[in-house]
Amino acid sequence: MPRSLITRRAGPRPGSAYKRIEADILRKIRRGVWPVGAKIHSRQQLARDYGVDLSTVQKAISTLLSDGVVASDGTRGTYVSRLPLESDNAVPDEDLNDVTVRGRIVTNISWETPRMPGLDVAPPVAKKVIGIAGRFAPDISELLVPYILAQAIEHALAASKDIALRFYDTFCDRKHSVSICEGVEKLLHEAIDALCVIYPEPEDVEAILTSAQCTRTPVLFISPEVLSEPVAQVYIDHRYDGYQAAKYFLDMGHKEILYIHLAEHHWSYERLKGIQAAARFAGLPESAVRVHPESGADQLPGHPESFLKPLQAWARTELSRGTLRGALIAANDQVALSILDVAEAIGVTTNSGFSLLGFDDVPQARRRGLTTLRPPLYDMGREAARLLETLLNQGEIRGESIHSRMISQIVVRSSAA
Repeated sequence: MPRSLITRRAGPRPGSAYKRIEADILRKIRRGVWPVGAKIHSRQQLARDYGVDLSTVQKAISTLLSDGVVASDGTRGTYVSRLPLESDNAVPDEDLNDVTVRGRIVTNISWETPRMPGLDVAPPVAKKVIGIAGRFAPDISELLVPYILAQAIEHALAASKDIALRFYDTFCDRKHSVSICEGVEKLLHEAIDALCVIYPEPEDVEAILTSAQCTRTPVLFISPEVLSEPVAQVYIDHRYDGYQAAKYFLDMGHKEILYIHLAEHHWSYERLKGIQAAARFAGLPESAVRVHPESGADQLPGHPESFLKPLQAWARTELSRGTLRGALIAANDQVALSILDVAEAIGVTTNSGFSLLGFDDVPQARRRGLTTLRPPLYDMGREAARLLETLLNQGEIRGESIHSRMISQIVVRSSAA
């Protein structure tokens, strides 16, 4: 940021400058000054911008690197690797009495972020318009994935002068949202040429298809798992992800695997099937894969507030007895991190008795050293952009299926190394 855009106030607290620089960089990322994938200024340039020495900037960047908000490599320099969450705030806004940015803050229209125009903002003139509906909130962990997918599509299509994007975010605030079907209706009313729906509820798919059929608008779904309807879709293959997770442990020499199952979720069953398949292919008996809770027992409820407490009580008992050993695969990172919380509280470390792996690579996974499977979000966005261009060219596809199956990547950290 140029020096002229920074107002300095008297009396900065000793030792706090790097925290305020960190907070200012986080705000720039949230506001789209540096979107995901963008290269940020060099350390030397940042030191000049903020009027501090290089070591102060280095300390701010080191924190962002360890949190995974930015990443660095020898060819690209330092770049934004993910959007910050609320928990990434370095200091509250009211505490920033050293560096204050003077600039235009885009007012939320109905949903949005500065990089995604609302419906009442006229899109650039283009031959074709793609409408994108979903719930996008980069500062809320469960809505970060749809936001990244939308941003990846935007980036992939940015070079096309013949395509404009119209976004409709059904998220209003933490307590209010409109239905994704309503967002689709509004986009279709705008006479779009193709529609992309990101992470729809399964029960909404038929209604969305019916509405799109009325206007003969081709539709692409990006979904967390395969949809049964004959549609164009990009999705993650959870069964193969489960296979990858199990094979990783089996290749390490483990002969038994315990899977923490969330029985209310179809994707959890798919991951379990993949784990069981890996054990079969390795020549192990069915009993090599154990499941908690066992079939017929009380299943862990689907809502986090309901299942975390009984899960942690079980983990505390098992870890205290020393019976939770070997390879442990959790249905997702939230489950895995809850087990890590219990282990740390009672002084048990991973790899001393058990190894732990999760799925989804949430931001906390890096901080906690959790081995996990990272979903290919940017590849999914690029693939969605490719399919959307195909749909624009060939028109309506109702009654046909286009499946683009995406595979996650295992990220090895200290919990299962």
